[in-house]
Amino acid sequence: MGAGTVTFTATAQGLTSKGSAKLTVRNVAVTATKVSASQRTVYPAKDGYLDATKIAVSASSSTSKTIGATGTVKIVRGSKTVRTWKLSSTKSWSTTWDGKVGGKVVPGTYTVKVAVKGPEGATKSASTTIAVKKGKLVSTKTKKTYKASSILKTYTPLDEYGQGYCQYDEVTFGCIGFDGYYGDDAVSLIAEGSTTIPASVRSAKAFGAVKVKMTLNASGVSGQAVWGYGSVSDPTAKVTAMKKGNTSPGWYTVPKSGTKLGVVAATGEYSYFFAKTITVEYSHKKMVK
Repeated sequence: MGAGTVTFTATAQGLTSKGSAKLTVRNVAVTATKVSASQRTVYPAKDGYLDATKIAVSASSSTSKTIGATGTVKIVRGSKTVRTWKLSSTKSWSTTWDGKVGGKVVPGTYTVKVAVKGPEGATKSASTTIAVKKGKLVSTKTKKTYKASSILKTYTPLDEYGQGYCQYDEVTFGCIGFDGYYGDDAVSLIAEGSTTIPASVRSAKAFGAVKVKMTLNASGVSGQAVWGYGSVSDPTAKVTAMKKGNTSPGWYTVPKSGTKLGVVAATGEYSYFFAKTITVEYSHKKMVK
């Protein structure tokens, strides 16, 4: 008997009346099934980066409710089944797979196959793939030293008559500020610039936070001078007083977007500095096979 509505008539012998009623007959079947993986690529090394993937299975039925069913979830590589789970209903199901086979990392493409069948109807199937790769994250640093003049390329005098200036040569980058026009403690000159984040460091953002520490080497400082760095839109995120020799404001977390970092230096009233180099050091992760 197929699905639909039928009329049922009952007659009792020896009685003078009979009755009838309509009955709805429905198929109890699985109508569709789906499978998904939270991560389509897995690096099983325990380093916090794509260590495992969550496999989720869902199924719908002709009754729009959870029904009893028989089914399997298999992880297959080539012709070999490496993991199997059984299903007993259309209730949503999930598990976490660490990408290992027998406790070992076996690189390759694996197929997750799902098959579910209800009391009636056909078996419904679905599949997805997961790539297992070798690789482990390790901490590393990328460091480079630049001439200060190659980073601090522009300046703005803020004194009343615009007398402050910066000078460039092959050895140092020097700035001299005069009176602070906007008050006793005002900045008299600001020098600004930027440095490009290396491509290898930018790509490392996919593995987690990237930090940077810059160190400025000054051959001379007189009066008050400060310097710092940050994003291009906020180059004063990390600031410290400038002194003769090496100074650094410390580590700063590189923004997730953007290809450059902003750098700034400033003098107080009747102050100057001569900067030789700026060393830029990044701390980040990299993938090793």
